[in-house]
Amino acid sequence: MGTKLSSSYTPLADPLFSEQSDLNKMGYRITGSTRKERWETLKKAIPVMGLRKIVTIISANVRIKKKQKSSDQQSHYAITEWEYDLSQLKEKYFHGEFKWPNT
Repeated sequence: MGTKLSSSYTPLADPLFSEQSDLNKMGYRITGSTRKERWETLKKAIPVMGLRKIVTIISANVRIKKKQKSSDQQSHYAITEWEYDLSQLKEKYFHGEFKWPNT
């Protein structure tokens, strides 16, 4: 106790990893939306949340889903779509301002 944590520390209880993330609350979801609809949501979310937070949320979703080792079609689809969105964000908005996360 009393240990000072660095400003980059992210506790497990961080709302970033809650069941409904800030990004999800803004309308971003895989199920029931097209790539075009998701892209519109992402473009609106970037000025509000920042690219780093958005990328962190999406990449965390990918890593969590991959760890579940679920081979069902829905899981595969979600991973594919999240990774597509990440690639689009990286291509259009990323300029090396932070370390891009691995998925």
